[in-house]
Amino acid sequence: MFHRVGDMRAEKALKRYKDETIRVVSVLDKALSGREYLVGDKCTFADLAFVPWASLIPYIFGDDVADLQLDKKYPAYTA
Repeated sequence: MFHRVGDMRAEKALKRYKDETIRVVSVLDKALSGREYLVGDKCTFADLAFVPWASLIPYIFGDDVADLQLDKKYPAYTA
């Protein structure tokens, strides 16, 4: 994705996407704190809607994905 392109505009876009990704993960972590699902007591479309999005995180962050420490910083999100 954007981390494979070398011009300055791509770097700005990559930073924007990274920042937004972390913001969304943080919001989801807070929403999932103390609960297993986003809505109710079973898996719904709300939960499933984030599955494809979450699978893009390694592509957005590239080699930096390990530095995110999602398990430590956002435990409810990664549970």
